[in-house]
Amino acid sequence: MNKYFYPHIPPSWVAASPMKNVAGTTFKWGQELFPQSPDNSKNARYDSDDIVYKINSLGYREQEFENSYHQYDELFLGFGNSSAAGTGVAEKDVFLRVLEGKLHNSRVLNLAIAKGAPDTVARMVACTVPYFKPLCKKLSIVIMWPQEVRREVFLDHHHESITPTSDEPYRGYFMGIDNTSCKYNRDKNKHMVDLVCELYGVDQFTVPWKMYSDSVDELLIGTDTARDGASPSPKSHVKFADCIIDQVNVRDQERLQ
Repeated sequence: MNKYFYPHIPPSWVAASPMKNVAGTTFKWGQELFPQSPDNSKNARYDSDDIVYKINSLGYREQEFENSYHQYDELFLGFGNSSAAGTGVAEKDVFLRVLEGKLHNSRVLNLAIAKGAPDTVARMVACTVPYFKPLCKKLSIVIMWPQEVRREVFLDHHHESITPTSDEPYRGYFMGIDNTSCKYNRDKNKHMVDLVCELYGVDQFTVPWKMYSDSVDELLIGTDTARDGASPSPKSHVKFADCIIDQVNVRDQERLQ
């Protein structure tokens, strides 16, 4: 238990093992990590030389983490899946980066993990909130919740996020995944995040699931996509960022009253 749940920045490859192979590097296509990824030159719709994935030493699409963020008025930690990490869009277009540009003297860290599950988000929040809290003036979190059907499974030879396209970690595993178990897993993880935020006095902002699902619907009809044709477009990322800005503004106005 202590290996995963203590104040630290967990390496992304705990949830997505291929990330360990690209930590500290820059690469072009998602298929270089995940063979089934639609992010490849064959499927590319809107390719651009500036769409690359620059990964830090812990496996995140982020600069190397600093020892202090006290120079900023507020530090935001961003969590989610590949869409939150910015699959198929340039670094400047990732909604967490767009959000940072719209905030005053604030820093937003991209801690989203491709293949991440709701369990991943809750585990990451439990580990990183107590880690970053002493390193900044004010700490808040931003979440784009991953698909409910995903799970994070810790076994001797399989300790990453599981999706319906993954191999079963053990025989009959997917027989236990249904709407009831998905709702329970979702509620459990959201409750854990709420408790951590309450304990540490951290504000929580969330991209509404409908907003994310609507962006996916746009992909299905091909009207607005990222480079891979299967992820939210830069336009959708701006909508996500604006939604969070609205929530931050409401919080700030309420505190002024």
